[in-house]
Amino acid sequence: MFNRGHWKKLVLTDDGQPDIGAKSQKGEPGYGLNGADEKTFATDFLTDRALEFMQPVADENRPFFLVVSLPDPHGPNTVRSPYDTRFSGMRFLPPRTFQTGAETPGWLGAGEGHPVFRGQEMAKYFGMVQCIDDNIGRMIAALKDSGQFDRTLILLTSDHGDLCYEHDRLNKGNPYEGSARVPFVARFPGRLKQGQVYSDPVGTVDITPTVMGLLNLPANPDDEGRDLSSDFTASESASSAADAGRTIFLRNAGRTAQWVAAVNARYKLILSVGDEPWLFDQQQDPDELINFYRRPDTSDVTESLARELLEYGKRTTDPYVSAPGIADSLAAILNQPVPKTDSTESPQKKTPQRKRRKQAAPDDRSE
Repeated sequence: MFNRGHWKKLVLTDDGQPDIGAKSQKGEPGYGLNGADEKTFATDFLTDRALEFMQPVADENRPFFLVVSLPDPHGPNTVRSPYDTRFSGMRFLPPRTFQTGAETPGWLGAGEGHPVFRGQEMAKYFGMVQCIDDNIGRMIAALKDSGQFDRTLILLTSDHGDLCYEHDRLNKGNPYEGSARVPFVARFPGRLKQGQVYSDPVGTVDITPTVMGLLNLPANPDDEGRDLSSDFTASESASSAADAGRTIFLRNAGRTAQWVAAVNARYKLILSVGDEPWLFDQQQDPDELINFYRRPDTSDVTESLARELLEYGKRTTDPYVSAPGIADSLAAILNQPVPKTDSTESPQKKTPQRKRRKQAAPDDRSE
Protein backbone atom coordinates (compact mmCIF):
# COMPACT_ATOMS: atom_id res chain seq x y z
CA MET A 1 0.00 0.00 0.00
CA PHE A 2 1.10 3.52 -0.71
CA ASN A 3 1.75 5.62 2.34
CA ARG A 4 4.89 7.59 3.14
CA GLY A 5 3.74 10.02 5.79
CA HIS A 6 0.82 11.36 7.79
CA TRP A 7 -0.71 13.24 4.88
CA LYS A 8 -4.37 14.16 5.16
CA LYS A 9 -5.21 14.31 1.49
CA LEU A 10 -4.15 11.83 -1.20
CA VAL A 11 -5.08 11.78 -4.89
CA LEU A 12 -4.45 9.75 -8.01
CA THR A 13 -2.61 11.47 -10.85
CA ASP A 14 -3.74 11.25 -14.47
CA ASP A 15 -1.54 8.19 -14.95
CA GLY A 16 -3.01 6.48 -11.89
CA GLN A 17 -0.15 7.10 -9.48
CA PRO A 18 -0.81 8.17 -5.89
CA ASP A 19 0.23 11.66 -4.90
CA ILE A 20 -0.14 14.07 -2.00
CA GLY A 21 -3.15 16.27 -2.60
CA ALA A 22 -2.32 19.18 -0.31
CA LYS A 23 0.56 21.34 -1.53
CA SER A 24 1.84 24.84 -1.00
CA GLN A 25 2.10 27.47 -3.72
CA LYS A 26 5.68 26.26 -4.21
CA GLY A 27 4.45 22.72 -4.81
CA GLU A 28 5.71 21.39 -1.50
CA PRO A 29 3.57 18.69 0.17
CA GLY A 30 1.68 19.65 3.30
CA TYR A 31 -0.58 18.22 5.99
CA GLY A 32 -3.59 20.39 5.22
CA LEU A 33 -7.06 19.04 4.41
CA ASN A 34 -7.40 21.23 1.31
CA GLY A 35 -11.00 20.17 0.77
CA ALA A 36 -10.42 16.45 1.26
CA ASP A 37 -13.62 14.40 0.92
CA GLU A 38 -14.72 10.75 1.10
CA LYS A 39 -12.51 9.93 -1.89
CA THR A 40 -9.39 11.95 -1.12
CA PHE A 41 -9.17 12.00 2.69
CA ALA A 42 -6.25 9.71 3.45
CA THR A 43 -8.20 7.11 5.47
CA ASP A 44 -10.85 6.79 2.74
CA PHE A 45 -8.32 6.94 -0.09
CA LEU A 46 -6.21 4.11 1.30
CA THR A 47 -9.28 2.02 2.05
CA ASP A 48 -10.40 2.42 -1.57
CA ARG A 49 -6.99 1.20 -2.75
CA ALA A 50 -7.26 -1.77 -0.38
CA LEU A 51 -10.68 -2.67 -1.75
CA GLU A 52 -9.36 -2.44 -5.31
CA PHE A 53 -6.66 -4.94 -4.36
CA MET A 54 -8.97 -7.29 -2.46
CA GLN A 55 -11.70 -7.64 -5.08
CA PRO A 56 -9.81 -9.55 -7.82
CA VAL A 57 -8.05 -11.91 -5.43
CA ALA A 58 -11.36 -12.65 -3.73
CA ASP A 59 -13.02 -13.35 -7.09
CA GLU A 60 -10.20 -15.72 -7.98
CA ASN A 61 -10.36 -17.35 -4.54
CA ARG A 62 -6.60 -17.17 -4.04
CA PRO A 63 -4.62 -16.33 -0.92
CA PHE A 64 -3.61 -12.73 -0.32
CA PHE A 65 -1.68 -10.63 2.18
CA LEU A 66 -2.51 -6.97 2.62
CA VAL A 67 -1.17 -4.30 4.97
CA VAL A 68 -3.24 -1.12 5.14
CA SER A 69 -1.23 1.58 6.91
CA LEU A 70 -3.63 4.34 7.93
CA PRO A 71 -1.91 7.59 9.00
CA ASP A 72 -4.59 8.72 11.46
CA PRO A 73 -5.25 9.37 14.29
CA HIS A 74 -2.37 11.79 14.06
CA GLY A 75 -1.70 15.48 14.35
CA PRO A 76 -2.72 17.89 13.13
CA ASN A 77 -6.08 16.87 14.61
CA THR A 78 -8.10 17.43 11.46
CA VAL A 79 -10.60 15.19 9.70
CA ARG A 80 -13.03 15.58 6.85
CA SER A 81 -16.74 16.33 7.16
CA PRO A 82 -18.91 15.05 8.81
CA TYR A 83 -16.40 13.59 11.27
CA ASP A 84 -14.99 17.03 12.04
CA THR A 85 -18.16 17.96 13.96
CA ARG A 86 -19.44 14.52 14.97
CA PHE A 87 -18.24 14.90 18.58
CA SER A 88 -18.12 18.70 18.88
CA GLY A 89 -21.10 18.76 21.25
CA MET A 90 -19.43 16.48 23.80
CA ARG A 91 -17.71 17.73 26.93
CA PHE A 92 -14.12 16.55 27.18
CA LEU A 93 -12.26 16.63 30.49
CA PRO A 94 -8.49 16.50 31.02
CA PRO A 95 -7.08 13.08 31.97
CA ARG A 96 -6.34 12.29 35.62
CA THR A 97 -2.60 12.73 35.06
CA PHE A 98 -2.94 16.27 33.67
CA GLN A 99 -1.29 18.94 35.86
CA THR A 100 -0.88 16.77 38.95
CA GLY A 101 2.35 18.45 40.01
CA ALA A 102 4.08 15.07 40.17
CA GLU A 103 7.79 14.84 39.43
CA THR A 104 8.62 14.73 35.72
CA PRO A 105 11.06 11.97 34.74
CA GLY A 106 14.23 13.10 32.99
CA TRP A 107 13.58 10.74 30.09
CA LEU A 108 10.34 12.55 29.26
CA GLY A 109 12.29 15.56 27.99
CA ALA A 110 11.14 19.12 27.59
CA GLY A 111 8.84 18.40 24.65
CA GLU A 112 5.64 20.42 24.63
CA GLY A 113 5.35 20.34 28.41
CA HIS A 114 2.32 21.86 30.13
CA PRO A 115 0.06 22.31 27.10
CA VAL A 116 -3.26 24.10 27.45
CA PHE A 117 -6.06 21.52 27.43
CA ARG A 118 -8.37 21.98 24.45
CA GLY A 119 -11.39 19.71 24.45
CA GLN A 120 -12.18 20.37 20.80
CA GLU A 121 -8.81 18.89 19.86
CA MET A 122 -10.03 15.64 21.41
CA ALA A 123 -13.34 15.98 19.56
CA LYS A 124 -11.42 15.99 16.27
CA TYR A 125 -9.29 13.09 17.51
CA PHE A 126 -12.43 11.06 18.15
CA GLY A 127 -13.62 12.01 14.68
CA MET A 128 -10.44 10.60 13.13
CA VAL A 129 -10.94 7.36 15.06
CA GLN A 130 -14.55 6.98 13.96
CA CYS A 131 -13.54 7.56 10.35
CA ILE A 132 -11.07 4.70 10.73
CA ASP A 133 -13.76 2.49 12.33
CA ASP A 134 -16.15 3.12 9.44
CA ASN A 135 -13.51 2.35 6.84
CA ILE A 136 -12.50 -0.86 8.58
CA GLY A 137 -16.19 -1.69 8.40
CA ARG A 138 -16.04 -1.21 4.62
CA MET A 139 -13.21 -3.72 4.35
CA ILE A 140 -15.00 -6.22 6.57
CA ALA A 141 -18.14 -5.84 4.47
CA ALA A 142 -16.13 -6.57 1.32
CA LEU A 143 -14.71 -9.73 2.89
CA LYS A 144 -18.20 -10.85 3.86
CA ASP A 145 -19.57 -10.17 0.37
CA SER A 146 -16.78 -12.26 -1.17
CA GLY A 147 -17.20 -15.13 1.29
CA GLN A 148 -13.66 -14.60 2.63
CA PHE A 149 -14.50 -13.12 6.03
CA ASP A 150 -14.34 -16.33 8.06
CA ARG A 151 -11.30 -17.55 6.16
CA THR A 152 -9.16 -14.44 6.67
CA LEU A 153 -6.86 -13.59 9.57
CA ILE A 154 -7.57 -9.96 10.48
CA LEU A 155 -5.16 -8.14 12.77
CA LEU A 156 -5.49 -4.57 14.05
CA THR A 157 -2.53 -2.94 15.75
CA SER A 158 -0.54 0.29 15.73
CA ASP A 159 3.02 1.57 15.98
CA HIS A 160 2.47 3.82 19.01
CA GLY A 161 -0.11 5.66 21.05
CA ASP A 162 -0.61 9.33 21.85
CA LEU A 163 -0.58 10.79 25.35
CA CYS A 164 -3.39 13.24 24.51
CA TYR A 165 -2.56 15.50 27.50
CA GLU A 166 -1.63 12.66 29.86
CA HIS A 167 1.35 13.65 32.02
CA ASP A 168 1.10 17.16 30.52
CA ARG A 169 2.22 15.94 27.13
CA LEU A 170 0.94 15.37 23.62
CA ASN A 171 2.30 12.92 21.08
CA LYS A 172 4.57 9.90 21.66
CA GLY A 173 8.16 8.75 22.11
CA ASN A 174 8.18 7.72 25.78
CA PRO A 175 7.49 4.54 27.79
CA TYR A 176 4.27 5.75 29.44
CA GLU A 177 1.30 3.46 28.78
CA GLY A 178 -0.49 6.09 26.72
CA SER A 179 2.43 6.26 24.31
CA ALA A 180 3.89 2.75 24.30
CA ARG A 181 0.79 0.56 24.71
CA VAL A 182 -1.05 -0.21 21.48
CA PRO A 183 -4.04 -2.37 20.49
CA PHE A 184 -3.51 -5.93 19.34
CA VAL A 185 -6.85 -7.30 18.17
CA ALA A 186 -7.09 -10.42 16.04
CA ARG A 187 -9.93 -12.40 14.44
CA PHE A 188 -9.46 -15.83 12.89
CA PRO A 189 -12.44 -18.19 13.27
CA GLY A 190 -11.49 -21.80 13.83
CA ARG A 191 -8.24 -20.91 15.57
CA LEU A 192 -8.95 -17.92 17.82
CA LYS A 193 -11.85 -18.04 20.27
CA GLN A 194 -14.15 -15.07 20.48
CA GLY A 195 -13.63 -12.92 23.57
CA GLN A 196 -10.30 -14.47 24.49
CA VAL A 197 -7.83 -12.14 26.24
CA TYR A 198 -4.06 -12.55 26.50
CA SER A 199 -2.67 -10.42 29.31
CA ASP A 200 1.09 -10.98 29.17
CA PRO A 201 3.15 -8.28 27.43
CA VAL A 202 3.40 -8.58 23.66
CA GLY A 203 5.90 -6.66 21.52
CA THR A 204 5.56 -5.67 17.89
CA VAL A 205 8.49 -8.01 17.17
CA ASP A 206 6.11 -10.84 18.10
CA ILE A 207 3.62 -10.02 15.33
CA THR A 208 5.35 -11.66 12.37
CA PRO A 209 6.20 -15.03 13.98
CA THR A 210 2.72 -15.17 15.58
CA VAL A 211 0.98 -14.51 12.26
CA MET A 212 3.09 -17.22 10.62
CA GLY A 213 2.20 -19.59 13.44
CA LEU A 214 -1.53 -18.90 13.16
CA LEU A 215 -1.30 -19.62 9.42
CA ASN A 216 0.72 -22.81 10.04
CA LEU A 217 3.60 -21.41 8.02
CA PRO A 218 7.30 -21.63 8.97
CA ALA A 219 8.71 -18.52 10.62
CA ASN A 220 12.17 -17.06 10.17
CA PRO A 221 14.33 -18.63 12.91
CA ASP A 222 16.34 -15.40 13.14
CA ASP A 223 13.31 -13.35 14.19
CA GLU A 224 13.73 -11.76 17.63
CA GLY A 225 10.02 -12.09 18.36
CA ARG A 226 8.06 -14.99 19.81
CA ASP A 227 5.45 -17.16 18.11
CA LEU A 228 2.48 -16.78 20.46
CA SER A 229 0.04 -18.71 18.27
CA SER A 230 0.00 -21.75 20.58
CA ASP A 231 -0.81 -19.54 23.56
CA PHE A 232 -3.52 -17.72 21.65
CA THR A 233 -5.17 -20.91 20.42
CA ALA A 234 -4.73 -23.18 23.44
CA SER A 235 -5.87 -20.95 26.29
CA GLU A 236 -9.34 -19.68 27.02
CA SER A 237 -8.25 -17.22 29.69
CA ALA A 238 -5.80 -14.43 30.29
CA SER A 239 -2.38 -15.92 29.60
CA SER A 240 -0.42 -19.12 29.60
CA ALA A 241 1.29 -20.26 32.77
CA ALA A 242 4.39 -21.09 30.76
CA ASP A 243 4.76 -17.48 29.69
CA ALA A 244 3.69 -15.80 32.90
CA GLY A 245 6.00 -12.97 33.84
CA ARG A 246 7.38 -12.63 30.33
CA THR A 247 9.40 -9.45 29.73
CA ILE A 248 9.47 -7.29 26.62
CA PHE A 249 11.90 -4.47 25.87
CA LEU A 250 11.30 -0.93 24.66
CA ARG A 251 13.58 1.93 23.69
CA ASN A 252 13.28 5.40 22.28
CA ALA A 253 13.33 5.93 18.54
CA GLY A 254 16.19 7.92 17.07
CA ARG A 255 19.86 7.66 16.34
CA THR A 256 21.07 8.13 19.91
CA ALA A 257 20.03 6.43 23.11
CA GLN A 258 17.74 8.30 25.50
CA TRP A 259 16.04 5.48 27.40
CA VAL A 260 15.40 1.76 27.41
CA ALA A 261 12.76 -0.18 29.34
CA ALA A 262 12.05 -3.72 30.52
CA VAL A 263 8.33 -4.41 30.93
CA ASN A 264 6.41 -7.34 32.38
CA ALA A 265 2.74 -7.74 33.27
CA ARG A 266 3.07 -5.57 36.39
CA TYR A 267 6.32 -3.60 36.44
CA LYS A 268 8.17 -1.29 34.08
CA LEU A 269 11.84 -0.45 34.65
CA ILE A 270 13.11 2.56 32.67
CA LEU A 271 16.80 3.41 32.46
CA SER A 272 17.92 6.61 30.76
CA VAL A 273 21.05 8.56 29.93
CA GLY A 274 20.18 11.52 32.15
CA ASP A 275 18.15 10.38 35.13
CA GLU A 276 18.08 7.81 37.90
CA PRO A 277 16.15 4.58 37.15
CA TRP A 278 12.38 4.70 37.29
CA LEU A 279 10.20 1.75 38.29
CA PHE A 280 6.45 1.83 37.70
CA ASP A 281 4.05 -0.58 39.40
CA GLN A 282 0.92 -0.93 37.27
CA GLN A 283 -0.94 -2.63 40.11
CA GLN A 284 -0.40 0.03 42.79
CA ASP A 285 -0.04 3.02 40.49
CA PRO A 286 -1.77 2.48 37.11
CA ASP A 287 -1.45 6.21 36.34
CA GLU A 288 2.37 5.96 36.49
CA LEU A 289 2.92 8.93 38.77
CA ILE A 290 5.20 7.33 41.36
CA ASN A 291 8.77 6.07 41.09
CA PHE A 292 9.02 2.84 43.11
CA TYR A 293 12.77 2.51 42.55
CA ARG A 294 14.82 2.07 45.74
CA ARG A 295 11.83 1.01 47.79
CA PRO A 296 12.78 -2.02 49.93
CA ASP A 297 10.00 -4.24 48.57
CA THR A 298 10.97 -3.63 44.90
CA SER A 299 14.69 -4.43 44.98
CA ASP A 300 14.17 -8.00 43.74
CA VAL A 301 11.99 -7.06 40.77
CA THR A 302 14.32 -4.17 39.90
CA GLU A 303 17.31 -6.51 39.82
CA SER A 304 15.39 -9.15 37.86
CA LEU A 305 14.29 -6.70 35.15
CA ALA A 306 17.75 -5.14 34.99
CA ARG A 307 19.32 -8.57 34.50
CA GLU A 308 16.89 -9.39 31.70
CA LEU A 309 17.61 -6.05 30.07
CA LEU A 310 21.35 -6.70 30.26
CA GLU A 311 20.90 -10.16 28.72
CA TYR A 312 18.75 -8.68 25.96
CA GLY A 313 21.48 -6.15 25.20
CA LYS A 314 24.11 -8.86 24.98
CA ARG A 315 21.96 -11.12 22.82
CA THR A 316 21.00 -8.41 20.34
CA THR A 317 24.11 -6.21 20.65
CA ASP A 318 21.73 -3.27 21.10
CA PRO A 319 24.02 -0.23 21.56
CA TYR A 320 21.33 1.61 23.52
CA VAL A 321 21.73 -0.80 26.43
CA SER A 322 25.46 -0.01 26.61
CA ALA A 323 25.01 3.76 26.28
CA PRO A 324 26.64 5.85 29.04
CA GLY A 325 24.15 6.49 31.81
CA ILE A 326 22.09 3.43 30.94
CA ALA A 327 25.08 1.11 31.36
CA ASP A 328 25.96 2.92 34.60
CA SER A 329 22.48 2.30 35.99
CA LEU A 330 22.57 -1.37 35.03
CA ALA A 331 25.94 -1.81 36.70
CA ALA A 332 24.76 -0.06 39.87
CA ILE A 333 21.60 -2.16 40.15
CA LEU A 334 23.46 -5.43 39.53
CA ASN A 335 26.55 -4.46 41.56
CA GLN A 336 28.78 -4.97 38.55
CA PRO A 337 31.66 -2.91 37.12
CA VAL A 338 30.62 -0.36 34.55
CA PRO A 339 31.39 -1.91 31.14
CA LYS A 340 33.61 -0.09 28.70
CA THR A 341 31.68 1.20 25.71
CA ASP A 342 32.74 1.65 22.13
CA SER A 343 32.26 5.33 21.31
CA THR A 344 31.53 4.40 17.71
CA GLU A 345 28.55 2.36 18.87
CA SER A 346 27.08 4.98 21.17
CA PRO A 347 28.05 8.59 20.47
CA GLN A 348 25.77 9.73 23.28
CA LYS A 349 27.69 11.73 25.87
CA LYS A 350 27.20 10.80 29.47
CA THR A 351 24.70 13.06 31.15
CA PRO A 352 24.91 13.58 34.91
CA GLN A 353 22.04 11.96 36.72
CA ARG A 354 19.63 14.31 38.40
CA LYS A 355 19.40 14.51 42.14
CA ARG A 356 16.58 12.40 43.44
CA ARG A 357 13.61 14.35 44.74
CA LYS A 358 11.06 13.22 47.27
CA GLN A 359 8.37 10.96 45.82
CA ALA A 360 4.73 11.19 46.73
CA ALA A 361 3.36 8.22 48.62
CA PRO A 362 0.63 6.20 46.88
CA ASP A 363 -2.01 7.57 49.26
CA ASP A 364 -1.05 11.16 48.35
CA ARG A 365 -2.14 10.84 44.73
CA SER A 366 -5.03 12.97 43.66
CA GLU A 367 -7.71 11.13 41.77
